[in-house]
Amino acid sequence: MRLILLILMSVSYADVIHVPADYSTIQEGIDASIEGDTVLVDQGIYYENLILDKSITLTSNAIYDDLTEWYEYSTTFSQYELTNDNIANTVISGSESTNGEIFQSVILINGADCIEPLIFGFTIKGGSGTQTEEGEAIYFRGGGILSNNALPEMHYNYILDNANIEDDLYAGG
Repeated sequence: MRLILLILMSVSYADVIHVPADYSTIQEGIDASIEGDTVLVDQGIYYENLILDKSITLTSNAIYDDLTEWYEYSTTFSQYELTNDNIANTVISGSESTNGEIFQSVILINGADCIEPLIFGFTIKGGSGTQTEEGEAIYFRGGGILSNNALPEMHYNYILDNANIEDDLYAGG
């Protein structure tokens, strides 16, 4: 009876996987995770194209910050400026494709079942999209994030400079 109780207790707790302390890349951390785990990413620039295929939390250290004012409006530049260091300095860049020519979104959320991952507190940039087909036409969609069979929850992410908007084959940042 004690053995069964011990096994049930060990299965019910989620792990926190640290990148780069436990795994050198975010994708390795995702691959090592199971449903309910958290992949916690330290500040840095990570040149990766991620495939997220399970319901986990993917977060920067911004999850520990008070984010009531994570950006401010600059009247000088007439734009919003990112002020949170963890969001600004934890960058996932898809600018150096790591998964071939067909898949170049920064994050592809792709579940066989309807997964519900949480993505929290990153700068997501440099993706040019994942190849999709509509009849005879081929398009690249979701430069920053592309979701398929999923209901992702996303908070406090700064998504910029994704896709080649000048070309009709590319859509969505």
